[in-house]
Amino acid sequence: MNRAAIDIGSNSFLLTVVDPDGHVLHDEARVVGMSKGLGELGTMQPERREHARAVLGDYVRVAADHDVEPGAIRAVATSGARRALDASELFDEVRDATGLEVRTISGLEEARLSYAGAAAGRTGPLVLVDLGGGSTEVAWGVGETLVDSCSLEMGAVRLTEAFGLNGQRPDLASCRLHVRTHAGDLAEAGDAEVLLVAGTATTLAAISLGLDSYDGERVHDTELTVPELRRLAALFETAPPEGRLRIARVSPKRAEYLLAGATILVEVLGALGKTSARVSDRGLRFGLLSGLT
Repeated sequence: MNRAAIDIGSNSFLLTVVDPDGHVLHDEARVVGMSKGLGELGTMQPERREHARAVLGDYVRVAADHDVEPGAIRAVATSGARRALDASELFDEVRDATGLEVRTISGLEEARLSYAGAAAGRTGPLVLVDLGGGSTEVAWGVGETLVDSCSLEMGAVRLTEAFGLNGQRPDLASCRLHVRTHAGDLAEAGDAEVLLVAGTATTLAAISLGLDSYDGERVHDTELTVPELRRLAALFETAPPEGRLRIARVSPKRAEYLLAGATILVEVLGALGKTSARVSDRGLRFGLLSGLT
């Protein structure tokens, strides 16, 4: 029997469908921007809410085309839904219209599932960094066994809006200080391999590779160094809005959030005592498909 999972993030929604042997039949991500303009606690903008409803409806239809009924889809929502006062109302509407049941999970549950998805088949010490739109999860483990995790209340969309990083006068110094403060208690990774997951990291890796369109196979296991992340951050910091779109041509809808994303990754890697990390195209949705829900 085929299986499907939906990861409802603060910025992007992801759908993955696999066959009984775990081979990927369908994998896509759409930038929805559910938490855009949400702030620390509020309601979704009407157009963002409608877009979210439409994308989830499309995903249910795609899953059905692969013989996965709505009730069998594993769907979870993360930081954006945790902060949106009307998230449960939206998901009730989606359930009534499509039969899809959405569960909003905690930051620690998000870290556990992301680790399970990215660590599958790996051995040795591992640190996972899951940078989302609203939060960043960090998980430590050995091979496929999770040891500890934490959820940091900072994400690419959230910090972009908080520090005006999509405007003409970004307060990047305050943003860096904010990230350092939140990441200050992270344990150093030592000899552990660090894996970066989620759309901001994979997009930055695709840009670094010079891709014009996203290619998960090429992005998966790419190395991103701190100097390269700093170079990318500098490009976005100095570029006008249209220039950011050109730099992020592989995923232009993420363009306004990539300065914050690169900044967060630089500071988190610094707190972990690392100068580079590997990027994984796996993550939370693969954790859902592993049966650990």
